[in-house]
Amino acid sequence: MEYSKEFRIRLKEELIADEGSELKVYKDHLGYETVGVGHLILKTDEEYGRGVGFPITQTRADELFFYDINIVLKECEERFHNNWRDWPEEVKLIIANMAYNLGGPRLSKFKKMLAAINKKDYKMWAKNQSLQLP
Repeated sequence: MEYSKEFRIRLKEELIADEGSELKVYKDHLGYETVGVGHLILKTDEEYGRGVGFPITQTRADELFFYDINIVLKECEERFHNNWRDWPEEVKLIIANMAYNLGGPRLSKFKKMLAAINKKDYKMWAKNQSLQLP
């Protein structure tokens, strides 16, 4: 699916505002080694095993961020199918942000919220967003 330049810019800005951006390896709130804009370091990453404090460049942080955003958008498309295509851009931005932070499996547990979105009942959605965290 194609996304407008404005959509990608806004998503990027919102995620950076929410996550922050670190140019060195740090431990997230769960104790996992992380870098850049909340990128969980994987065994396949060159930062793996380098330890807390290992520095990275802004270019590397941008590369990881671009990769992570594309994965999140692809997962949203696959998880929500045609609903994803039908949702307004504002809804997609919020859901993509939540997916980036929670991951798809945890996000899919927000059943009442997702049902409200699909019914275009955005007031109910807003009311239920924070009440369903598993």
